[in-house]
Amino acid sequence: MPTDAIEVVDENNTTAVNTVDEPKEADKTETTEVTETVAQQAVAQSETATAEEKPSTEEKAIYYRGYPLRRQGDILYYGDFSDKYIALLQVTKSETENGLEVSKTVLIKLFNNDPDIESRKRVEKKAEKDGLYPAIDLAATWLDRYTK
Repeated sequence: MPTDAIEVVDENNTTAVNTVDEPKEADKTETTEVTETVAQQAVAQSETATAEEKPSTEEKAIYYRGYPLRRQGDILYYGDFSDKYIALLQVTKSETENGLEVSKTVLIKLFNNDPDIESRKRVEKKAEKDGLYPAIDLAATWLDRYTK
């Protein structure tokens, strides 16, 4: 089974590389474990950052409907890590059209950032959408409802 390397860079530009097995298409539990591990790393990273120590990439972040959007491979993080909730969007299926990679199926999960909650119970909502725009739009709606 091939492995992928996930590179995590914190606010001090310290790089950590983790390798994870590529999830099988039919096995949903492996996909869930990989996304939970990545989400745990993101939450741990956000807990160490303070308002004064924002990473330099914060200035270059793309915003959609008032929330920052960051990408790491096929995973997009949507929302501010200092808020109570953040959305994780994972592209599970993509195709090449006219030389461009286009996402076809996206898994959306709304995570609670509370460190006191067990990692498996942090997922508040999850859904799957066809295409990236409907997925981000749904995640924005969830963040609006849960963070305000």
